[in-house]
Amino acid sequence: MGKENKAQMLVIRDVTAIIKSVQKLCDTMYQDSIEAIFSHEQMTPLNCIIGNSKLVMGRFIELNELFKKMQPDNKAVLERNKETFMLMQAIEQSGVAMWFYNQN
Repeated sequence: MGKENKAQMLVIRDVTAIIKSVQKLCDTMYQDSIEAIFSHEQMTPLNCIIGNSKLVMGRFIELNELFKKMQPDNKAVLERNKETFMLMQAIEQSGVAMWFYNQN
């Protein structure tokens, strides 16, 4: 009995272009999803920052007016209260600016 030599042929094809195309599609879909989610998730805390900063500023103004009536000659504290109020305004305005930025 003689041994038969059987030959097999293996065909290798370059699928690099297909893989790159699928990867690019996945990257695009991922980027689109991130942009949609990021904008929504970023707006949620911004709305809280804006709303809470307005609430805190209103209460601070009330307390500052009360303090002025109780201790009108305490210039150091009154000056610090002005600085604190300016910081609160900056926080609110930054939140509003970011809110408008996210609308685009």
